[in-house]
Amino acid sequence: MKNKIVAILLIAIMIMGNIPYALAENTGPGNPGDIIHTGLKKIYTVEDSQELSDDILRHVDDSHFVEKFYRKTENGKYINLVEEENKQLEAIKNFLAEKGITDSYEIQRYLIENEYEIRELLNNVTIDSLTFDEIPGDKGQPSDYRYVSSPLIL
Repeated sequence: MKNKIVAILLIAIMIMGNIPYALAENTGPGNPGDIIHTGLKKIYTVEDSQELSDDILRHVDDSHFVEKFYRKTENGKYINLVEEENKQLEAIKNFLAEKGITDSYEIQRYLIENEYEIRELLNNVTIDSLTFDEIPGDKGQPSDYRYVSSPLIL
């Protein structure tokens, strides 16, 4: 009798635990802060930096490989990392031009000494976010994506 109750409770916990996951999966793969690659169908967390680096190096000859990286935001949308980086670099370039700083040593010194100001500048750069369905290309379905650190299911 006791084992039946435990078994029923475990089944209920497994079902209830999967409901939020199933609902969240409809908004696209990953959790806020995770990085997805739409070509590899992989999800990288902050702990997966080695695998992320390895994948980038494996595909160094593919000029379009890095264009398929997206970061999931708190609102469940995705930001293309290449687009984000390009807009941030453009903002820094324009900012330094306005300040009249052109020498590479002066630029380095200014960026180090004014880190807070630069972070504020970068935080104010507007980047378009997309729903999973709006991401261009052959991205597959949310269920196609797997966490890099997940064990393989045979």
